[in-house]
Parts: sequence; structure tokens; C-alpha cells
Amino acid sequence: MRAPVRPESWLLALVVACALLMMAAWAASPARDPWKPAMNADTSSTLPLEQAATLAALHGAPVPTLEPVVPVRLMAFEGESALRVTVRGAWEILDENGLRRADGHELDGFLRADPTGVQVGAYLCGLDRLILAPAGDGALRIENESYTGALEVGLLREGARAIGLSLVLHLPLEDYVLGVVCGEMPTSAAGIGEALRAQAVAARPYALWQWNRRKGALRDTASDQVFRGLDWHTAAAREAVEETRGLVLTWQNELLSAFFHAECGGSTADAAALGFVRKPVGALSGAPDPGCEDARRWTAVVSAERLDGAARALNLGNWMRGIHAIERDDAGRMLRTRLLGDQEHFDGPSEEARVRLGVPSTAWTAAVVRSDGALELAGRGRGHGIGLCQNGARRRSKLGENWRQILAHYFPGAGLQTLTTKLLDA
Repeated sequence: MRAPVRPESWLLALVVACALLMMAAWAASPARDPWKPAMNADTSSTLPLEQAATLAALHGAPVPTLEPVVPVRLMAFEGESALRVTVRGAWEILDENGLRRADGHELDGFLRADPTGVQVGAYLCGLDRLILAPAGDGALRIENESYTGALEVGLLREGARAIGLSLVLHLPLEDYVLGVVCGEMPTSAAGIGEALRAQAVAARPYALWQWNRRKGALRDTASDQVFRGLDWHTAAAREAVEETRGLVLTWQNELLSAFFHAECGGSTADAAALGFVRKPVGALSGAPDPGCEDARRWTAVVSAERLDGAARALNLGNWMRGIHAIERDDAGRMLRTRLLGDQEHFDGPSEEARVRLGVPSTAWTAAVVRSDGALELAGRGRGHGIGLCQNGARRRSKLGENWRQILAHYFPGAGLQTLTTKLLDA
């Protein structure tokens, strides 16, 4: 079966970036806070504007702005054939070449997957992809979620048949980071303001690293970073993002892939040992965090059906015979695991086993095979364990550490810089 065609290209990225610049003043670069480090010399007016990094620049097309415009795929709507959409105020529909195909004031209707192209309300433009660009900030609402930015709507096809829609939101980096802070942290909790700031600083370089690595839109789920729309925003989150605006973590003057996870279970992990990076990175080598050791312990039951399904998916045979730790770190976390089927075996990073089995972490403290063939596990920690421990960051914030101290603990030796074109191009 032919795979659905996804609507992504650097030309469309350029059109979206230009639409954001033309349609709303919020795309302009914000004023810097006076306490922040000065921008590097390579961002001065002596360089042509086309050297500024944006969404299109990372895809090979120059556009005149520094703050990147980030593409975010809205996974909850992926493949839907009809979605309610409203826009407050003025809006326009652009094709992938930037030509206006329709415009108006106030929109209340449906996005539909039509065989002739995407339909927006009463407008059927005959396009398999288009950009719906509101003039106002936060004017866009899809079903029950409100967003800022411009919306790329693509038609998914199997041959000539329309099978659904694909929605990619394009918005400035700082607006994206605000949505991530609200998606990844309980921003209304008391005493965690410094943890929110640490999360914001980590989210920026991680997003840019992941986006550049994939050469495609980020997903709004935990597979990248959980991103929430305007309805989730809080004053505490907005303050955290604004007070750290433009700041990123670096390693050897390059953007750091600043991983984070829910709970480390007593010690964070070495990213290279877990196979997340190709060579050792000091800032991702792991750090002890004894305050998390006695945090929420977990138990999980992996059914025989899931175990056998994992064996078949990895071509190990028809059923799973056993799971063995090949290597552990000093904290007891499994780094490499052998999955043993009735015909073959698979040796690889333990994160592969964690995802396949759907368990919270690879720090297993007990494992029992039940009479029905299921595997009963107990363990500590949640997530891969690399980088910022969100539970630990909140605890440290409540104990009085500031966001710089929190980041220095979880990313030892990392640099803190203002985002520049030099960093984006490294």
C-alpha cells in the first residue's frame, strides 16, 4: 500500500514564515531583558538579514528574522476527515507559493478532506495543502483547542483517495516553548517557578536539535515534547519563558540535546551508554539525585500477548522466552538488554525494551513470570532517565535552588548562551 503523502517542503516553510511576518506584529523580535547577555557579533546589522535563522533557513531557504518559526504536528487531529475550525478577526488562505487564494473576516466552519483538495469552511480551493493564516495572535481554534500561529493543512491520500487531514502549526520558538512548559510541567503548583525556568531553557535547544535532526515537524506528544495550546497557559509559565527568553544550553559551543524525563529514580543516566547520542557528552553523562530514590515506586504487568507481540515485531519468533540485562549502570538501571525469542535474540539499548513492553523505566528492581505467562515488574523512575529530572527539578526549586543551579546539576559542564545564528548553523 502506498504511504500517505505528507505536506512538507522548504518552500512551504518559507511561505509560512513570510505569512507570519506579514500578518501579525507578534512575529517581530521582542525586546531583550536588560540582564541578559549581549547578542554575539554575528547577529549585528553588519550581516545580511538572510543569514538570520528561521524555519526555512534550517530547510535551506533564507528569511529575514532571527527567532525560528517552529513547525509542530498536532497529532490528536492527524488523519481526521473533518475538524471544526474558527478564526477571530481577519484571515487569509495561501497556497504553497504564497499566493492568496481566499480571505475574509471571522471564520466558523470545518476543515474537510475532500477528494478535490482541502476544504476550509465554504472555501474549496483545489489544493492538497494550504496555509490558514489568522491576522491576530491566538485567533485560531481547532475543535476545543486554541492556538497562536499559522496553520498548514495538508490532505493525506492513498492514491487518488483522500483519507484524512494533517495539521502542522507554525509558530515562533518562544510561543512553542511556552506551550511545552505548560505541557510538561504542572505550572500551577506552588514553589516550582525555578523548575519552570529550567524546563524552558532545556526545551529550546532540545526542540531545535530534534527538529534539525528530523528535517520535519516536531510532534506535540511525549515522543518529542508535550505541547499545549493557549487554554493551558498560566501566568507562572509565561513568566518563566519571558525571563529566560532566548537562552539555550550548549556543549562545546553547539546546541545541547537537552533531554528531560519525568523521574530519575535516584540517578540520571549516561546518554551515550543508553544509545541516545553517538559519542560521550559530558553534560549528558548522568548525575546522582538521591532525593528521587524513594520517589514513587511502580509495578507493572506485561501481558503474555504483548511479550509475544514484541518477539514477532523484532523477528525473534512467535513467543518471548526471556529478557536479560546485559549491562547496568552504577544505579542499577539496565543499559543494554537481551530479548530472547523462541528462534532468535535481540541485543540492544534497554530503551528499546522499555518502549516495546510499555513500562515506566529500565530501573527494574524485581521481575516475576506469572503462571499465565505475563511478566510482573517492579521498579523506580519514569522515563529514559537522561538529562533534566522534572521531579527532581521541582523538588530543588522548592528547596530554594535557582534555575541555573538546577540546570548545572543535571547538565554538568554545559554552557548557557543566547541563541544566535552561529549556534543554529553549527
